[in-house]
Amino acid sequence: MIATRSGLLRGAVTIALCVTYSLLSYLGARAHQPNTAAAIVALAPLLAVLGWLAWQSTHRFALLLLAVPGTWLVWTQRTALLHHYDLAYLLQHAGTLGVLAFVFGRTLRSGSTPLVSRFAHIAHGSISARVARYTRGVTWAWTLFFTAMALSSLILFVAAPLASWALFANLWSPLLVLALFVAEYLVRLRALPAHERTGPIEAVRAYARYGAQASTRRSAARTQTAAAEPFATPSAERR
Repeated sequence: MIATRSGLLRGAVTIALCVTYSLLSYLGARAHQPNTAAAIVALAPLLAVLGWLAWQSTHRFALLLLAVPGTWLVWTQRTALLHHYDLAYLLQHAGTLGVLAFVFGRTLRSGSTPLVSRFAHIAHGSISARVARYTRGVTWAWTLFFTAMALSSLILFVAAPLASWALFANLWSPLLVLALFVAEYLVRLRALPAHERTGPIEAVRAYARYGAQASTRRSAARTQTAAAEPFATPSAERR
């Protein structure tokens, strides 16, 4: 019960943060004049992601040392960044959608298990051929959806007023994602029998378990790499 409440609390906090950031991003993208607050909102997530990736790397300390010249570069170019921070908003939105399209699409290669099929395996332990075909189709749907959304973001950013793009990025995008979730679930109700399908809560839990397993695998790989480095001495040095 405590774990369930903790999970619900984390979920509620995450949703609240996402909604707050979307609102701040929308207001920042609509700003008539460049301002420091909007630039900070635009750049902070990118810097946070770069810091997280550096910390996850096996060469974390070397990469984190790059923060010193990186900070200097940002400071010296602060005027240019202030006038073009809208590109950071575009990179976050279109870039995230593009990464999601890649993550889903790469699992559709021959010999690979589609991503949604992996979620189904986690939820059920094993899946039938019918579920495998269905989840492969769902993986294709999400791949095409994220690709179309990324391209739409780029086109709107170039061809439409920034206020229109901001509305698409911060309001319509999450609503369209939610709409596809609902549409897929309604199709699932008709396409799969009750014992072979999962509900929305089970699907979220399967995704969370998949993410936890992937994180565990990455940690184990980093540990093995770090443990093997002392023994990877070049032959010339051993002589």
